[in-house]
Amino acid sequence: MTMSQLDAYFSMLGIYNAVTNEDAAREAADYIYRWLNEIKRINELNIKSLKSVLQLNEPNINTHMDRLRIYYTDLNSRIDIERKKISILSSVKKPK
Repeated sequence: MTMSQLDAYFSMLGIYNAVTNEDAAREAADYIYRWLNEIKRINELNIKSLKSVLQLNEPNINTHMDRLRIYYTDLNSRIDIERKKISILSSVKKPK
């Protein structure tokens, strides 16, 4: 979790620094895209670890773990939608 927070911080710092560049929009979009990839990767790890916890024979724990798994799966779906939008923005050529 700490690593993802640090990654988010440096991604946002990169976006902030990109604003002063001429090609700010593309560079900022690249930072956001990489940050979303990292969040998705961590979510996949969380889902994988939750699946191993779901093997327990505790109904209350299983219910909460299943809700978390659904949350992370839904979040990854939303991330995929946002990544597609960012890809479209990044591919737009800068007017001369």
